[in-house]
Amino acid sequence: MKSKADYQRYMQSEAWVAFKTRYREAGWPWRCIACGDGRHIHLHHVTYVRLGDEDLRDVVPLCATCHDRLHATCTGAGKGGVPAFRSQLVTVFGLSEKESFVRMNRWRQKGKIGREATKKLKAEKRRQAKEKRKRDIAAMLEARARNGYAADGSRLPGFENN
Repeated sequence: MKSKADYQRYMQSEAWVAFKTRYREAGWPWRCIACGDGRHIHLHHVTYVRLGDEDLRDVVPLCATCHDRLHATCTGAGKGGVPAFRSQLVTVFGLSEKESFVRMNRWRQKGKIGREATKKLKAEKRRQAKEKRKRDIAAMLEARARNGYAADGSRLPGFENN
């Protein structure tokens, strides 16, 4: 992203909506990491390095109030990655070092659980797709047989004249 206008366009884009959907479906926490509120959640970039091609670890959930507070207080918000964000939890939200560490650790752990759930979900979708392909092939072969064709495409005896 070159400019603030590019960033604003990206934040309104289908790609950003798709990323937020992927974040939620992957099982990452959807509660404010600063106050625990689960309403009006924004995904705050802890780094802009991969903006437009974010990794799920590049963002943390913040409620609208905490997100506005963070950006009003920290001009460098989103530039220092997770360590800088942890220190912002301390300076902006008044959390202790220990509490900021605990919350970030909890967020990471839930993310790992989410990634495992996503892997299982993808494996299940692959299994279902494979089963559907098998059913489709069986239905196709059955239809061919009803119309007088063998699996190899040759005509079945008794259907030659049809």
